[in-house]
Amino acid sequence: MVLLEQTVGSGSEIVVLTINRPHAKNALNGELVEGLKQTINRLEQEDRAMAVIIKGAEGNFAAGADIKEMATAPEEKIAEIAGRVGDLHEQIASSPMIFISCIEGYCLGGGFELSLVTDIRIAHADATFGLPEVNLGILPGGWGTQLFTALAGSSNAGHYLLSGEFFSSERAHGMGLVSLCTDEPYEESLRLAGKIAAQSRPALWAIKQLISGQQLSVLRKGLKSEREHFLALFKDGEAREGLAAFMEKRQPTYSRGAGYGE
Repeated sequence: MVLLEQTVGSGSEIVVLTINRPHAKNALNGELVEGLKQTINRLEQEDRAMAVIIKGAEGNFAAGADIKEMATAPEEKIAEIAGRVGDLHEQIASSPMIFISCIEGYCLGGGFELSLVTDIRIAHADATFGLPEVNLGILPGGWGTQLFTALAGSSNAGHYLLSGEFFSSERAHGMGLVSLCTDEPYEESLRLAGKIAAQSRPALWAIKQLISGQQLSVLRKGLKSEREHFLALFKDGEAREGLAAFMEKRQPTYSRGAGYGE
Protein backbone atom coordinates (compact mmCIF):
# COMPACT_ATOMS: atom_id res chain seq x y z
CA MET A 1 0.00 0.00 0.00
CA VAL A 2 1.28 3.47 -0.87
CA LEU A 3 -0.63 5.12 1.98
CA LEU A 4 -0.94 3.78 5.52
CA GLU A 5 -3.60 5.04 7.93
CA GLN A 6 -3.48 4.76 11.71
CA THR A 7 -5.75 6.12 14.42
CA VAL A 8 -3.83 7.02 17.57
CA GLY A 9 -4.85 7.79 21.13
CA SER A 10 -7.85 6.57 23.08
CA GLY A 11 -10.38 8.23 20.76
CA SER A 12 -10.53 8.62 17.01
CA GLU A 13 -9.76 12.32 16.77
CA ILE A 14 -6.14 11.92 15.60
CA VAL A 15 -5.25 10.12 12.39
CA VAL A 16 -1.73 9.49 11.07
CA LEU A 17 -1.30 9.12 7.31
CA THR A 18 2.03 7.64 6.24
CA ILE A 19 3.38 8.02 2.70
CA ASN A 20 4.65 4.51 2.04
CA ARG A 21 6.93 4.38 -1.00
CA PRO A 22 10.30 4.04 0.75
CA HIS A 23 11.97 2.47 -2.32
CA ALA A 24 11.42 5.84 -4.07
CA LYS A 25 12.09 7.96 -0.98
CA ASN A 26 8.31 8.40 -0.83
CA ALA A 27 8.12 10.33 -4.11
CA LEU A 28 4.54 11.31 -4.89
CA ASN A 29 2.92 9.51 -7.83
CA GLY A 30 -0.64 9.58 -9.16
CA GLU A 31 -1.76 6.60 -7.07
CA LEU A 32 -0.53 8.23 -3.87
CA VAL A 33 -2.11 11.60 -4.61
CA GLU A 34 -5.43 9.93 -5.41
CA GLY A 35 -5.16 7.83 -2.24
CA LEU A 36 -4.65 10.94 -0.14
CA LYS A 37 -7.63 12.64 -1.76
CA GLN A 38 -9.94 9.68 -1.19
CA THR A 39 -8.77 9.16 2.39
CA ILE A 40 -9.23 12.80 3.33
CA ASN A 41 -12.68 12.81 1.74
CA ARG A 42 -13.65 9.72 3.72
CA LEU A 43 -12.34 11.16 7.00
CA GLU A 44 -14.39 14.30 6.43
CA GLN A 45 -17.52 12.24 5.73
CA GLU A 46 -16.95 10.18 8.86
CA ASP A 47 -16.68 13.48 10.77
CA ARG A 48 -14.45 12.09 13.50
CA ALA A 49 -10.86 13.20 12.93
CA MET A 50 -9.88 16.66 14.13
CA ALA A 51 -6.13 16.47 13.55
CA VAL A 52 -4.32 14.63 10.75
CA ILE A 53 -0.57 14.02 10.82
CA ILE A 54 1.10 13.37 7.46
CA LYS A 55 4.49 11.68 7.60
CA GLY A 56 6.74 9.53 5.43
CA ALA A 57 7.90 5.96 5.89
CA GLU A 58 11.46 4.96 6.76
CA GLY A 59 13.09 8.28 7.38
CA ASN A 60 11.95 10.53 4.51
CA PHE A 61 8.90 12.75 4.15
CA ALA A 62 8.74 12.84 0.34
CA ALA A 63 11.60 13.43 -2.09
CA GLY A 64 9.50 15.17 -4.72
CA ALA A 65 7.11 14.07 -7.43
CA ASP A 66 7.64 10.83 -9.34
CA ILE A 67 9.94 11.97 -12.18
CA LYS A 68 9.55 8.68 -14.03
CA GLU A 69 5.81 9.27 -14.23
CA MET A 70 6.26 12.77 -15.64
CA ALA A 71 9.21 12.20 -17.97
CA THR A 72 7.31 10.44 -20.75
CA ALA A 73 3.77 11.64 -20.07
CA PRO A 74 2.01 13.52 -22.91
CA GLU A 75 0.91 17.09 -22.32
CA GLU A 76 -2.66 16.12 -21.51
CA LYS A 77 -1.41 13.69 -18.86
CA ILE A 78 0.82 16.39 -17.37
CA ALA A 79 -2.22 18.66 -17.16
CA GLU A 80 -4.18 15.86 -15.48
CA ILE A 81 -1.41 15.30 -12.92
CA ALA A 82 -1.18 19.02 -12.17
CA GLY A 83 -4.96 19.21 -11.77
CA ARG A 84 -5.00 16.23 -9.42
CA VAL A 85 -2.30 17.75 -7.23
CA GLY A 86 -4.09 21.10 -7.20
CA ASP A 87 -7.33 19.39 -6.15
CA LEU A 88 -5.54 17.64 -3.27
CA HIS A 89 -4.00 20.86 -2.04
CA GLU A 90 -7.32 22.67 -2.28
CA GLN A 91 -8.92 19.84 -0.31
CA ILE A 92 -6.36 20.12 2.50
CA ALA A 93 -6.55 23.91 2.61
CA SER A 94 -10.35 23.94 2.77
CA SER A 95 -10.79 20.98 5.12
CA PRO A 96 -12.09 21.63 8.66
CA MET A 97 -9.47 19.13 9.89
CA ILE A 98 -6.09 20.48 11.02
CA PHE A 99 -3.12 19.00 9.13
CA ILE A 100 0.36 18.64 10.59
CA SER A 101 3.37 17.68 8.48
CA CYS A 102 5.87 15.57 10.42
CA ILE A 103 9.04 15.96 8.39
CA GLU A 104 12.14 13.78 8.41
CA GLY A 105 14.85 13.27 5.81
CA TYR A 106 14.12 14.62 2.35
CA CYS A 107 11.23 17.05 1.91
CA LEU A 108 11.68 18.16 -1.68
CA GLY A 109 9.72 19.33 -4.70
CA GLY A 110 6.15 18.06 -4.65
CA GLY A 111 6.69 16.69 -1.15
CA PHE A 112 7.72 20.10 0.11
CA GLU A 113 4.72 21.65 -1.65
CA LEU A 114 2.42 19.16 0.09
CA SER A 115 3.90 20.17 3.45
CA LEU A 116 3.47 23.88 2.66
CA VAL A 117 -0.27 23.35 2.19
CA THR A 118 -0.66 21.80 5.65
CA ASP A 119 -1.45 24.00 8.63
CA ILE A 120 1.63 23.21 10.73
CA ARG A 121 5.08 21.82 9.87
CA ILE A 122 7.32 20.14 12.47
CA ALA A 123 10.72 18.98 11.24
CA HIS A 124 13.58 16.80 12.38
CA ALA A 125 16.72 18.81 13.03
CA ASP A 126 18.47 16.96 10.19
CA ALA A 127 15.71 17.24 7.57
CA THR A 128 16.53 18.61 4.11
CA PHE A 129 14.24 20.94 2.17
CA GLY A 130 14.14 22.31 -1.34
CA LEU A 131 12.23 23.07 -4.52
CA PRO A 132 14.81 21.92 -7.11
CA GLU A 133 12.44 21.87 -10.10
CA VAL A 134 14.45 24.51 -11.96
CA ASN A 135 17.23 21.89 -12.26
CA LEU A 136 14.81 19.89 -14.43
CA GLY A 137 13.79 22.78 -16.65
CA ILE A 138 10.44 23.16 -14.89
CA LEU A 139 8.96 25.05 -11.94
CA PRO A 140 7.08 24.00 -8.80
CA GLY A 141 3.54 23.57 -10.14
CA GLY A 142 1.77 22.55 -6.92
CA TRP A 143 1.46 25.96 -5.24
CA GLY A 144 5.17 26.03 -4.35
CA THR A 145 6.08 29.37 -5.90
CA GLN A 146 3.15 31.13 -4.25
CA LEU A 147 3.23 29.57 -0.78
CA PHE A 148 7.02 29.75 -0.44
CA THR A 149 6.88 33.46 -1.30
CA ALA A 150 3.93 34.12 1.01
CA LEU A 151 5.57 32.35 3.96
CA ALA A 152 9.25 33.25 3.52
CA GLY A 153 9.27 36.42 1.42
CA SER A 154 10.27 37.08 -2.17
CA SER A 155 14.03 37.28 -1.56
CA ASN A 156 14.21 33.92 0.21
CA ALA A 157 11.85 32.36 -2.33
CA GLY A 158 13.89 33.75 -5.21
CA HIS A 159 17.15 32.43 -3.74
CA TYR A 160 15.95 28.83 -3.55
CA LEU A 161 13.45 28.70 -6.41
CA LEU A 162 15.90 30.16 -8.94
CA SER A 163 18.96 28.19 -7.79
CA GLY A 164 17.28 24.90 -6.91
CA GLU A 165 19.52 24.68 -3.84
CA PHE A 166 18.57 22.56 -0.83
CA PHE A 167 18.45 24.02 2.68
CA SER A 168 18.45 22.77 6.24
CA SER A 169 15.78 22.52 8.91
CA GLU A 170 17.46 25.36 10.77
CA ARG A 171 17.22 27.56 7.68
CA ALA A 172 13.60 26.51 7.12
CA HIS A 173 12.80 27.46 10.71
CA GLY A 174 14.55 30.79 10.31
CA MET A 175 12.41 31.58 7.26
CA GLY A 176 9.20 30.66 9.07
CA LEU A 177 8.55 27.56 6.95
CA VAL A 178 8.48 25.21 9.94
CA SER A 179 7.30 25.96 13.46
CA LEU A 180 9.69 23.63 15.29
CA CYS A 181 12.96 21.74 14.70
CA THR A 182 13.41 18.78 17.02
CA ASP A 183 15.07 15.39 17.30
CA GLU A 184 11.63 13.88 17.96
CA PRO A 185 9.28 15.30 15.30
CA TYR A 186 6.74 12.48 15.50
CA GLU A 187 6.42 12.70 19.28
CA GLU A 188 6.04 16.47 19.04
CA SER A 189 3.48 16.11 16.24
CA LEU A 190 1.44 13.71 18.37
CA ARG A 191 1.66 16.00 21.38
CA LEU A 192 0.48 19.00 19.40
CA ALA A 193 -2.24 17.00 17.64
CA GLY A 194 -3.52 15.93 21.06
CA LYS A 195 -3.78 19.54 22.23
CA ILE A 196 -5.54 20.54 19.02
CA ALA A 197 -7.99 17.62 19.17
CA ALA A 198 -9.05 18.71 22.64
CA GLN A 199 -10.20 22.12 21.41
CA SER A 200 -13.54 23.35 20.09
CA ARG A 201 -13.98 22.24 16.49
CA PRO A 202 -15.81 25.45 15.43
CA ALA A 203 -13.02 27.52 17.00
CA LEU A 204 -10.35 25.51 15.18
CA TRP A 205 -12.15 25.86 11.86
CA ALA A 206 -12.63 29.60 12.33
CA ILE A 207 -8.93 30.09 13.10
CA LYS A 208 -7.87 27.96 10.12
CA GLN A 209 -10.10 29.99 7.80
CA LEU A 210 -8.63 33.23 9.11
CA ILE A 211 -5.04 32.01 8.62
CA SER A 212 -5.03 29.92 5.46
CA GLY A 213 -8.37 30.91 3.94
CA GLN A 214 -7.52 34.60 3.72
CA GLN A 215 -4.02 33.76 2.49
CA LEU A 216 -5.38 31.63 -0.34
CA SER A 217 -7.91 34.24 -1.37
CA VAL A 218 -5.00 36.61 -1.98
CA LEU A 219 -2.99 33.96 -3.85
CA ARG A 220 -5.70 32.73 -6.24
CA LYS A 221 -4.51 34.71 -9.24
CA GLY A 222 -0.92 33.65 -8.65
CA LEU A 223 -1.88 29.98 -8.29
CA LYS A 224 -3.68 30.11 -11.64
CA SER A 225 -0.67 31.74 -13.28
CA GLU A 226 1.69 29.18 -11.71
CA ARG A 227 -0.31 26.33 -13.27
CA GLU A 228 -0.29 28.03 -16.67
CA HIS A 229 3.47 28.58 -16.63
CA PHE A 230 4.09 25.02 -15.42
CA LEU A 231 2.16 23.56 -18.34
CA ALA A 232 3.71 26.02 -20.79
CA LEU A 233 7.18 24.73 -19.94
CA PHE A 234 6.16 21.31 -21.23
CA LYS A 235 4.74 22.79 -24.40
CA ASP A 236 7.14 25.60 -25.27
CA GLY A 237 10.07 25.24 -22.88
CA GLU A 238 12.71 22.64 -22.19
CA ALA A 239 11.09 20.49 -19.55
CA ARG A 240 11.49 17.35 -21.66
CA GLU A 241 15.24 17.85 -21.91
CA GLY A 242 15.57 18.57 -18.20
CA LEU A 243 13.58 15.49 -17.20
CA ALA A 244 15.36 13.26 -19.71
CA ALA A 245 18.76 14.43 -18.49
CA PHE A 246 17.77 13.64 -14.91
CA MET A 247 16.63 10.15 -15.86
CA GLU A 248 19.82 9.56 -17.89
CA LYS A 249 22.03 11.01 -15.15
CA ARG A 250 23.63 13.63 -17.39
CA GLN A 251 23.78 17.39 -17.64
CA PRO A 252 20.89 18.90 -19.64
CA THR A 253 21.59 20.68 -22.91
CA TYR A 254 19.30 23.68 -22.98
CA SER A 255 18.73 26.00 -25.92
CA ARG A 256 18.27 28.75 -23.31
CA GLY A 257 14.66 29.13 -24.45
CA ALA A 258 15.24 31.67 -27.18
CA GLY A 259 12.03 33.64 -27.62
CA TYR A 260 10.36 32.16 -24.55
CA GLY A 261 7.99 34.58 -22.87
CA GLU A 262 7.76 36.95 -25.81
